[in-house]
Amino acid sequence: MGTPTNFTQNDDANIAHSYKRLLEISAMRVLKPWLQIGVIQRWLAPELDADCKKCYKMLDDFVGDIVRSKHQNWRLRDAVGEGDTPGAEDSSTGWQRRIFIEQIFHLAANGEMTLEEIMQEAQSMVLVSFETVSNSISLALLCLATSRGDCQRRLKAEIASLIPDSGHVGLEQVQQMRYLDAFLSESLRLLATVPMNLRHVSRDFQLAGRDAIVPRNSIIVMDTFNMQRDERFWGPTAKQFDPERFLDQERAASGSESGSGSGQAKRRHSYSFLPFSK
Repeated sequence: MGTPTNFTQNDDANIAHSYKRLLEISAMRVLKPWLQIGVIQRWLAPELDADCKKCYKMLDDFVGDIVRSKHQNWRLRDAVGEGDTPGAEDSSTGWQRRIFIEQIFHLAANGEMTLEEIMQEAQSMVLVSFETVSNSISLALLCLATSRGDCQRRLKAEIASLIPDSGHVGLEQVQQMRYLDAFLSESLRLLATVPMNLRHVSRDFQLAGRDAIVPRNSIIVMDTFNMQRDERFWGPTAKQFDPERFLDQERAASGSESGSGSGQAKRRHSYSFLPFSK
């Protein structure tokens, strides 16, 4: 949200500890789904319930203070018209308006969201992103170290060709690193940082091709790990590390000839790749 916190280095406010504890509780609720029902958790695990409420309160205050401060600054900038002048998108102010919290304030201004809903969204985004970036980098490096072929050479060559002599890397250079993008996508596909996702059913619906009805307020578990290794969408090499498959998909989408990677250049199912689905 464009706000430095440094709580991973200096956790005086116990923010990092609270996030870690909530992740532990979330994992426990997956293994013991009856604890997802509030009254049962309060009855069977009162200490866990109290701990959960304490951590949520601490994080609500932490994220709420950031959102309120950002919203006040955004309204002041909007009132004086900063970022509306030609070329403002290239300025530091224009860039700041592109961050998540700034973008979502536009929805509030249009009446599409309330400030309370923004705080809930921000809380969710911060919670699910805690440690996922560092874990993703670790898994990507593991894939790089164990991969066969010329993956390391191609990455090194692409980065060297795009980084200027000054050594400064900006958004323009990163957007041109197509192989790096394919490499990261493939590492997220093969070793999903978030191997499963939970979804709350907001209304009754019928499963496609089946007579079964999923009732409202049910909790659905999405097996992201195996969805991203399904041979129906990723071919016989689904369990192998092959960044070229994403370049093949890109070529197919642009109408050019497919490359020599995994050969799965046809359009895949929209839910076959969900590396950071919230």
